Order: sequence, then structure tokens, then C-alpha cells
Amino acid sequence: MSEPKASQHILNPVSNTEENETIWKQIVEGNSSESHFLYTLPLQKPHSDHKEYRLIKLSNGLEVMLVHDAKSDKAAACMNLNVGGCHDPVDRPGLAHFCEHMLFLGTEKFPEENEYKKYIEKNNGTWNAFTNMSNTCYQFSVAADALEGALDRFSAFFYCPLFTPSATAREVSTVDSEYKMYLQQDGWRQLHVMKTLMEPNNPISKFLVGNMSTLLPSLKANGDENTAVNDSEKEEAGKEARQHLIEWWKRWYCATNMSLVLIGKESLDQLQSYAKSYFRNVPNRGFGPAARISDYPLKKENSGVIAYMKTVKDFNSLDFDFPMPYYSNDLWNSKAHVLISKLLSNRGPGSIMAFLNEQGWVSQSGCCIHPNNLSNGASQFSISVGLTKDGLKNYMTVIGLFKSFIQLLQNSATADWFYHEIKDMAYTDFNYTEEVDAYHYAIQLSQYMKWPTPRNLILSAPELYWEHDEEQYRSVLNALDFNNCQIYLLSKDLDQIGITGPWEKEKWFGAEYKVVKFSEEFYHKPLEHPVLIKKNASCEVWYKCDDQFQIPKAGIRLQILSPVASKSLESQIMTLCYREMVADSLKELSYEARRAGDKGFGVWVDGYADKLDVFLMQVLQKLKSYRITEEKLAFAKEEVQKQLKNFLYLPTFRLSHYYTNLLFTKGRHDKRDLLQAITGDGRKLHSLFRKEPETGITVTTMEKYAKDFFSSVHLRILINGSIVKEDTTQMLQQIEDILEANFTHNCCMDVSPQAHLLTKSCNYIVEIPLSNPDEVNSATGYFCKIGDVSNPKDRVIAYLLEQVIKDAAFNTLRTQESLGYVVHTKVFSGTEYIGLAIAVQSEKHPKFVESRINAFISKMKGELLSMSEDEFRQHKESLVSGWTEKLKNLDEEADRFWSHITDGYLDFRQAFNDSELVRKITKDDLLTAFSNNVDPSSSKRSKLSLHLLPKSLKTHTENIDLGSDVMYFQDFNALKEQLPVSDVPKPVEEFGKMLQEMSK
Repeated sequence: MSEPKASQHILNPVSNTEENETIWKQIVEGNSSESHFLYTLPLQKPHSDHKEYRLIKLSNGLEVMLVHDAKSDKAAACMNLNVGGCHDPVDRPGLAHFCEHMLFLGTEKFPEENEYKKYIEKNNGTWNAFTNMSNTCYQFSVAADALEGALDRFSAFFYCPLFTPSATAREVSTVDSEYKMYLQQDGWRQLHVMKTLMEPNNPISKFLVGNMSTLLPSLKANGDENTAVNDSEKEEAGKEARQHLIEWWKRWYCATNMSLVLIGKESLDQLQSYAKSYFRNVPNRGFGPAARISDYPLKKENSGVIAYMKTVKDFNSLDFDFPMPYYSNDLWNSKAHVLISKLLSNRGPGSIMAFLNEQGWVSQSGCCIHPNNLSNGASQFSISVGLTKDGLKNYMTVIGLFKSFIQLLQNSATADWFYHEIKDMAYTDFNYTEEVDAYHYAIQLSQYMKWPTPRNLILSAPELYWEHDEEQYRSVLNALDFNNCQIYLLSKDLDQIGITGPWEKEKWFGAEYKVVKFSEEFYHKPLEHPVLIKKNASCEVWYKCDDQFQIPKAGIRLQILSPVASKSLESQIMTLCYREMVADSLKELSYEARRAGDKGFGVWVDGYADKLDVFLMQVLQKLKSYRITEEKLAFAKEEVQKQLKNFLYLPTFRLSHYYTNLLFTKGRHDKRDLLQAITGDGRKLHSLFRKEPETGITVTTMEKYAKDFFSSVHLRILINGSIVKEDTTQMLQQIEDILEANFTHNCCMDVSPQAHLLTKSCNYIVEIPLSNPDEVNSATGYFCKIGDVSNPKDRVIAYLLEQVIKDAAFNTLRTQESLGYVVHTKVFSGTEYIGLAIAVQSEKHPKFVESRINAFISKMKGELLSMSEDEFRQHKESLVSGWTEKLKNLDEEADRFWSHITDGYLDFRQAFNDSELVRKITKDDLLTAFSNNVDPSSSKRSKLSLHLLPKSLKTHTENIDLGSDVMYFQDFNALKEQLPVSDVPKPVEEFGKMLQEMSK
């Protein structure tokens, strides 16, 4: 027989009014004037539950749940008081917790301080108690046969505690020790940072634990922490504390404020007799349960903020706290808040948790999403995410993702099917609940008894769902408003992500924290880097979904790299020819081919995402299966030769930049050499474009070149935009199939960028004759090495120097001295080097121009010394503004990512980290770098000048002294060949480890 649906088994709730009028039956036993009330409706319990239950209310108003468990070898009890730290006197924080301690230290009926504990432990039991903001809970378990004796001792706590002066004074020290134990516990530290951000007059903001200074203030007033206190002074202070304790206990320890649970193997009648015998003396002081504290305590100015808190332990956590419009227990019928938490914590495909796990941002502690009751009337909706190191670095992106996902839920229709699914699952789970030991079950039931539910549903209401309430669901969902929440970022490594002081210190636990108001841009911060989704010997694939532009477009950048492409002058020229032929054939697809440096071919496609992969495959098919003919090759040769000639006719200052890069780049051939190899002009080379097949580039040699090229390729790919990550798998397989990617040796080393490096303390001048016979302008390229590009401080100082001197260089060399129309400053960088360059295009001789650059730099040192701190700060902020400028489109995003991928360092956070670092650079840092690396008088500097000389230059230079240490070179390649070569770039730590793992 099939099981009926859950909804057929769930009892209909009974109103509290109906309960009071018809369901509580007064029971008078015999001639006794002592009566109690019996709840007459059956309690809904799990099908698998063998226990028997009875709910009664004693004559003093104490509500008691009796549980007969014939199978249990343990008995248990729990008294739950609906009062806690919120009810402490303003001048005695921690008194509720202190009172909890004191009840264990003797009663009038059992005055020996350890009597209760000895009895429990002698009978194989355990005991404890806890105090929170609106509850104090006392509980124990003992051997099944020892229940009555335990209840006799336990019940006396609540009607005849002693509160002796000596015990009072001594126990303050115990509470103080407990407080000191918590000082290094991050949970307590965070809780009290949260309390600091609350309205100080709200009871929820009170210090919960208590310590020596709050519980014995008179003792503290007579001395300081380091002053010894004798026993008589302690006892005197204890008398005062005892008086406050008694007054507070009488005010709040009332039967109508309490709920009791008794669990034993005894019959329900016997358990009822125990309850009446031992707990009827608990006083009813004539007032009802403690009033709700329902005002949410957050200060208005502390909403919409992020609080950074330094932790003691080494972990990272991102926590969100949203005020709830309801007390969570009031939602027992619909559980709207639970539905939302399940939607947010879903780990299925396409969920936010699945995405965070894919990125490697969530630690093993995972994510916890739940309502959190601050008191017996105020709740908050809490999300806590454990972060990895990568997750910490991307915490703002995680915030933005949660905000976006919550907004998606707010703008979506309610998922009725999901509600019914979890409703049915909850019913099944409830009916087949596994047994819980008596000790913990007593605590659980005492908490359930505080829920505002019909009493026949005490066992089931916290677990089951009755009906969906759309109004409650929308109200809770709309309350997840980031303008009205608090976010906490907890970490020991906040400085590693640029979070620095000044720090505030929380009063009680000493936690250091910093509160920052966040703006719209803050939680919309996109992911700062692409994700490496594939890495092996033949390919490296990076992916970044569109999380900021929200358009149905995407871009794919593909480099097809091979060591064959530039292993010789001839192979470099064949690369140019093949590229030219393929580019011409792709015009019919409205596609313009891209270069991939000198190492191979670049294919970049962008457009609407739904057809982009199809278009890319068409391009690759043409590239791979291109059929070379005599006519096509002749066209390509003509185009390549024309392009090389035209390049050498560029403005001379641009050529100075080209030659600077050329000198530093390993494996790149000079365009002059390529052109001369083609024509045979001025070299002992036969023309590679000659028609004789035995020496020139022919269809046959080109076909062999293409075969060799594609036999050992390395693919480097970046995909960004509105392409689903799952769709990239098939796309990548198609790319590899078309190109027949076959990796037979360590291609990665061959295509990794390396650089020639200036030697220490050098002063080189290279004279380069210009090819254009009609050019009248010389060019002087003046370069000073600052340091290693992978060293953040070297890098930042290089850019800061360029920022500081560029206007002065233009004003001095162009405006005042009229050296030429173009005066250009620039930072040059490559593997293991970065430096400052000044280029001047002039009709004057480069030796004269260089002498004026030297004079300008020497003068500039004085300008730097006299520069005000305010002007220096403005220069730094100008750099920061440029580095942190918001990306405007997918192409700009791809440009930024691609530059970090192709330089080999993978430092995607460079702009952010450099922006933080540059603010810490001092004028002394700048002056030191300038004096060592730029100043002509320095013996430490490494400097290179390129003098580009037009044929018409007549200027006399005999009297110009550029220094005795200058080494002149007329052969560009001769200098390049003698310069040392860098290692391949080493990726920044986080991505270096990732590459190593994925390459295994």
C-alpha cells in the first residue's frame, strides 16, 4: 500500500484561545487541594517514536512536559527560564550568567555546595547550564534509577538557593576566569563587536558574560587590577553582590517564566507525581512570562556597513546579518525564512554555492545560512561563508554574487514546487527521526516549549511545514536588503588584502575591528581575474563569466604558439607569409586576423555569444586546412615585403620604442634583418623571395613549414562574456580536434617570454642608421633600468617616477629648449626588468639631445627634493585613479586579463595591489630610486641609449662629452648577443601553485 501524502498526516493547528477554553482540563486528585491542568489533545509525534508524552501545568503555572521512555537507560531533566542577559541590571552586566553559576552552590534543602554535582556524577550522570540573551537553561542526565534523588536536589535551585556571601565572592572569580577563557575565542569577540554596533540602550547590546569589574564594582572601585584584595574585602563585596543576586532572582525566577521537561523510564503518572512533589514550591510571583524584546537593536548609522575584524585563529569568514521583520519562531506555520535559506544554500548546478566551490573560494567549513534569534522577540537572517585564501582575496566579488542572487530571488516568482518538495521531505524526516539521548532531547524539548505554537504541535511545529504564506515569504525576502545589513569579514590576514588601520578596539574582549560604509560599487565589484579551467602540456585555458556588463556577448582570444614560428630568420618570414595568406582568405568571413607576437598566430573573435563558437571553428578550419598556391604565396610575399618597408618609415620616436623593445626581447628578429633576408640587399644572404626553388621560399617549403608548425603547438585561450562555463568543454575539444594539437616536447618553455637584461652599472649607446633616406629627424631613446618588474616596489616606483617627471620633461626639453616636436616619457617592462624611458624626436644630433636629457635629469633631482608632500600625494593618487579606473566593456576586460596571461606572471590583482602599495611609497623611497638608477652621476645605474641617425644629419658633436664610461655600439645585434638572458617568468604565488597542481 502506497504511503499517503504528507499533507494528509499533518494535524491542523489549534488556536490558543480554543486551547485555553476547552483543552486544558483541571485535575484535582482525591481530597487534595493541590490541582494541576492536563492538556487533553494528543501531541503529534513521529511515527517511529515509541515514547509517551503528557503535558501538564502545575498549580503555580509551571508548564511541564513528561516523557516516558521505557527503553532508555538514562533519565534527564531540563528547566528553561525565559530570561537571560537582556534582563541584567544596567549597572550589573553578567548578573543572569552569575546567577546561573550560583544556583549550583548550595540550597537551603541541600546546603553543601557540591551536593548536587556529587549526586549526579555518582549516578553516572552529567550536568550543565548555559545563559544566552533571553534564556537560561539548566539540565542534567543520570542513571535511570536515580531520577527522583536528582530532581529533589535540582528543584531546590528554583525556590531556595542560598547565595552565601563567601560563595558569592568566590564564584565571581570563577566567572571572571570563564570570561578570560573567552577572550581569545573569536565567536565571543565577534558577538561583542556586533553588540558595540547596536543601540547602547537596547538590552540586546549588554555584555553577557560578566567579570570581576561588573559583578563586584565596589571591589574594583577601591583599587585597580594589580592591587591585592584580602579575603575580608572579598566577603564584604560578596555581601553586596548577594543582595543584588537575591533581588534579581526574586524578580525573574518565577514559575510562569519557566518550562520543565522530565524524561524517565517511570510511568507518566509517576513522572507527574515527581513534578508536583518537587516543583510545586517554585514561586509564582504573580506576573506572566517576560516581555518580548522585539526592537531590532542596530544603530541606523551602522547599517549598510562592512566590519573588518582581526581574528585570533587562522581562518577566514564572510558573514551577512539582515534584520528580519518577524521573530523567526512566529513563522513556525509557513517557515518562510527556512525556505529562503534552503534556496540560498542549494548546491545544485547553477547555484551560487556551486559557483563558489568551482572557484575554490569556499573553505571546508562551507556555508551556513539560518535565522538567528537575538532575543525572545528579535531575529536576524544570517549567512556565514568560510573562505579560502583565494576566497578572501575575492571577498567583494562574493558579496556581489550573494547580492545578485538575492535580487534574482526577489524578482522571481515563488517556487511552489520547491516549497512542496521540502514540505514532504520534512514530513518524512520527522516521522523517521533517529533517537536522541535523553540529555540532549530534554534540552531540545525545553526549547520547543517556548515556541508560540499550539501545544499539540510542540514536537512537530519546529520541524514541519503547514502552508506557504506568500506575504511572509516576500516580507522576509525583501528584508534581505544590503542597505540595511551588516557584513563581517573575519580574518587574521586582512593586511594581505589591503585592509589596514586605524583600528577600533571592542571594550570587553579587545577585538580589533574597522567599520566601513559600503556603496553600490562596493558590492557590485566583479571577479578580479579569470579562472584557469584547463591546463596540460598543449593548452592553457582561462575563463571569466560576465558579471558586470550584462550583455549577451562574449569574446574568445586564442594564441596558437609554436617554437617553429621564430626559430630562424627564414621560419619567421614564413610565419609572416602564412599569416598574410590566411588573413586574406578570412576576409570573406568579415574577420581580421590577429598577430601573436613572433611565436605564432592569434585568433580573436567577439560578438553575440550564441553563435560565437561556430564562427571560431570556421576561422580555425581555414587556418589549419589552408591550401597554398603559387599565386597566394606571391601575393603574401609582396605584402610582407611592403609591410616591413613601411614599418621602417614610421616616425623616428616610434622606431626608438621599437628598437628598445627589440633589444630586450629574446628570440625576436630585427625587421631590418627580415627585409634584407627577403631582398638579399646589403647582406651575404640569398634572397628568400627569389624565384629559384633551391634557395627561396616556395610552396613546398611553406607546406613543410605549416606541417612542422602544427605538429608542436601550444594553445593559450581566454574566454570571457556570456558563455556558460559548462559549454566551454565541447568548444575546447573542437578546437583541439581541428588543430590536431599534438605536444611532443616542452613547448611551454619555448613560448614563454624571456628578456635580455642590462648588466649592472652599464652605460650603452647604440647608433642605428635610419632606412628612410628622406628622414630629417633623429630620435634619442634614453632608458634607465629601475628594477625587476615582478618586484611590486620596483614596479610602483618606476611608474611613479614617470608620473612625476613627464610634465617636467616635456616643459624643459620641448617647450623651453625646443629640442623637437616629440618629447615622450614611458615605462618599459618585460620579464625581470622595468625601467623609465625618455624619447625625443629632433632635428638635432642624438648626442646633443642626450646631453640635454642628462642636464634635465640632474636638475630634476633638486625638483624632487623640493616637491611638497601634497604635490607628491597628488601624483600618487593620479596613478591610483588610472589603475582603478572602471572597465567599460568586455573588450577592455579581456585586454587587462590577456596582458597578465601573456606576460607569464598572472598577476591579475596587480592594479589593486599596486594602488595600495603606491600610497605607502615615501619621497625618500622615490629619491633613493632616482639617485641610484636614473641620476647620471650614479655609479649604480644601468642605462641604455638608442641614437637613431638620419642620413642627412650634419651636426658636429666633437665637443659633447657624455661620460668616460660610455660604451658605443654600431652593431645592434652585437650588443644584444652579449647581454644576459632572464629566466622564464614565475607566476605570482596563488596562480603558480594552481598551475603546478593542474599540470600534474
